[in-house]
Amino acid sequence: MNQIKCAELLSILVQTNQERLTAMSESESTLSREEEKWSPKEVIGHLVDSAINNYSRFAGTEDTDELRFSGYLQEEWVLRGKYKEMAWNDLVILWAKLNLKLSILIEGIPENIYCRRRAKHNLNKIA
Repeated sequence: MNQIKCAELLSILVQTNQERLTAMSESESTLSREEEKWSPKEVIGHLVDSAINNYSRFAGTEDTDELRFSGYLQEEWVLRGKYKEMAWNDLVILWAKLNLKLSILIEGIPENIYCRRRAKHNLNKIA
């Protein structure tokens, strides 16, 4: 899949799921399906954190021949982000906007950079 198709798919997934997520009520968004599991608010908050990290990662792909990225403490970031306290619709909009911006960035990566094989990476550890 080239970068144009990847960006298009991300955009379609965001737009389709934004509609579905917005249909969820505020009270439904705070409930976990299982104990010790994230609520929908926390899951979307995690995806916000992920979009922020991925934006930084993808923006730097033209600057290096390696794809070595730092991970982050997902559980801690979700707590620090206080996503449980955010209004559900605001959180969904934030998630959608960040990922649509990410799709624009991906679309603009030159194909030779996007498709370049890199021997040195740590994708098996952070993905």
